[in-house]
Amino acid sequence: MPQLVAFNRKWSIGSDDFVYPGVGEIILRAIWIAVVSAIFHMHKDTLDCHDGNLLHTYYIGLLSLLAISILMTIAVVYVSMQGTITNCSPRRKISKLIYTKFAITLPELAWNIMGTYWAFGVSSGCEKHIVLTVKGVVIFGWVMGIVVLIGIGVVFDPLGALHQKSDGGQHQRDSADKEISNSAKRVWETRCRILCCCVGCDEQSTNAFSGIAEIFSNFFQGVDLVPTDVACGLILVHREQEREANTLMSIRIEAPQRSISQSGMSHNEQQYMQRPLSASSSTSALPSTGDPGIPTPKPWMTVEMLAHYMKFAMASYGWPLYIFTHLMTGACQLTSQCNYACLPRSLRYNQKHEDQSCWDACFNCFHVFKTQSMTVIETEKELNELCLSLQCCACCMQGSYIQDDNCCRCNTASIRKTTGIHPDDIIYASFHNKIYEVPFFVSIDRKKQSVVVSVRGTLSLKDVITDLTAECDSLGIDGLDNCMAHRGMLLAAKYVQSTLERLRILDQAFQNAEGARLVITGHSLGAGTAALLAILLKPKYPDLICFTFSPPGGLMSLSASQYCQEFVCSVVLGKDIIPRLGIHTMEDLKTRLLQAITDSDSPKYKLLAHGVWQLICGLNKDEAEEPSSNRPLLDNGSRVPSYCGNDEQNLENALHEAQRHNEQCKITHPQMFPPGQILHIVEATKKVPCCGVPDYQASWVTAKDFNQVLVSPKMLSDHFPDAVQRAIDQLNDRDYTPILEHQSLVKHV
Repeated sequence: MPQLVAFNRKWSIGSDDFVYPGVGEIILRAIWIAVVSAIFHMHKDTLDCHDGNLLHTYYIGLLSLLAISILMTIAVVYVSMQGTITNCSPRRKISKLIYTKFAITLPELAWNIMGTYWAFGVSSGCEKHIVLTVKGVVIFGWVMGIVVLIGIGVVFDPLGALHQKSDGGQHQRDSADKEISNSAKRVWETRCRILCCCVGCDEQSTNAFSGIAEIFSNFFQGVDLVPTDVACGLILVHREQEREANTLMSIRIEAPQRSISQSGMSHNEQQYMQRPLSASSSTSALPSTGDPGIPTPKPWMTVEMLAHYMKFAMASYGWPLYIFTHLMTGACQLTSQCNYACLPRSLRYNQKHEDQSCWDACFNCFHVFKTQSMTVIETEKELNELCLSLQCCACCMQGSYIQDDNCCRCNTASIRKTTGIHPDDIIYASFHNKIYEVPFFVSIDRKKQSVVVSVRGTLSLKDVITDLTAECDSLGIDGLDNCMAHRGMLLAAKYVQSTLERLRILDQAFQNAEGARLVITGHSLGAGTAALLAILLKPKYPDLICFTFSPPGGLMSLSASQYCQEFVCSVVLGKDIIPRLGIHTMEDLKTRLLQAITDSDSPKYKLLAHGVWQLICGLNKDEAEEPSSNRPLLDNGSRVPSYCGNDEQNLENALHEAQRHNEQCKITHPQMFPPGQILHIVEATKKVPCCGVPDYQASWVTAKDFNQVLVSPKMLSDHFPDAVQRAIDQLNDRDYTPILEHQSLVKHV
């Protein structure tokens, strides 16, 4: 950092970002020069064909240019390795080296054009293998050029010229900052439109894009960081969080071991006291005496119930997740279910066709229709129309209770396969997907005597737009003030509610399942929507319960979260980032990230190498310690090394601005939390072999325990629904009984 200034503009790359690309280029060019040298050596005595002298000159020039380019790249890599992230004065000459290297690309381009001219134009009379080798060398050269152009496009900053203007006087900077803010919003809005080009351009989409663009532009405003700086900052924050967790764990371990044997704790409690510190409490202090504690979980909040309804949450994702979790056999397992699902209900209920296969029944259906109607089928179009009218097999029409599934109803088939329910117990399934309109299905669960509403999580760019519409709207709970909810998910919950009421789906379901209980479930986006839907339906169905898996952290205000503790049970796995994600936590993460970069005295290439090694090999935190392990924690850091840049808006000012904005955010934006009673599942083993499955333990925690993003290699993988299911199933197989986190800490620490 900061952004590299070259060609009178700023780029989304730092002067210390050329190490690994440069090493890759050196290796590639070394291989290239070795191959070209070998070819030239083999063919030097056979270059007496037409224009052979031109080919000889081409080889000599190409080898010379490759050697010069390698030397220049070595110089760029060496300079890029100097200094630290914040001290780039040793790299101040990097721009001149880049200019020189760019100048070398011009003769390289000319030489490649010469080779192209010879290989594809005047190579007649030369031996065929010589022409083919030259063509291969030329094509490889053009491929290299295309790769370079793609790289330039990746690091191109649309606002680079405006950023460069902001380096002038105070008046010019103020004017440029305003222009940058407006332009940044337009750029982010354009990016949203490009990524979601299939979403549409209606008013709802336009408003969503505008809101998301404003959030992103405000978040990154005034921060002169490139993507690799952010990556290094996350690595540094992870180190600091591991140190804090290690410090708190040592405090817990210092408690006399005899207190465990004398306290009369259960086996699960003893396991809890000996396990690694949970992610929820690893970076927070011990509970204060003013903490009201955690309400006793309801009798239905059991691991067995969670394992059961997690299947319904996973089923809502349809065939993509089923194939993903059954890579080798998923397609084969769904095939028979898809065929059966394609049959119309009237044909399924016909006892005459009970023992027939799908295709036999479909053919019989077609034959009966043709005989009764005396229809003469003369064209393929007429045949297709007849199949559509009969709803037969792969060309069947959707039934009234299935909306927007594919022709073979593979999504519906995966619901049946995942949950094990009878196909006739699927009362309604909608796979219609738009912004603020999420897929869901309603089914009867005979095993638990319940009617289940399962809402799908994020699976499309439209769902991402719903996720990112993070502003707050009033939830409107009677008797509670300041009940706010995530706008995008609240609109999605109201869509599901209106669909249920308009089509009277729940009335139909309860007619087929008298005495059943309403259960709402979902994962991720579906979890947030399910929790809000449960609040909306609670007045009409007072005995409903809700299971949410990996719910979003920025979902609802604390009062709403505490209100639904009686009927909403949430599950969070490990260091999953989504239950901790919100405007407040992101601002806090930005502040900690800037502070970590400020305190760091390590070069970027070492930090990135360590981060990749840790991600792949799962390095232990003991091995991850920096040599200077006595550095203060982030909040106590005060050292600001030499910063690269002449303007006053340096890293220290950016850090102070982020801290100010963080405090302001606490006033302007209500803090949001995950919903209900929360079960936190953590790994009980510190070291897990590669591809091994850890042992899990769980405890009940509060929504306030998820007030900080925990940076970890598993913060994304812990959110995947299959990972959550594996953890819950393991606990269920062991008949595990979770304990209360805060009660255990207060009693035994």
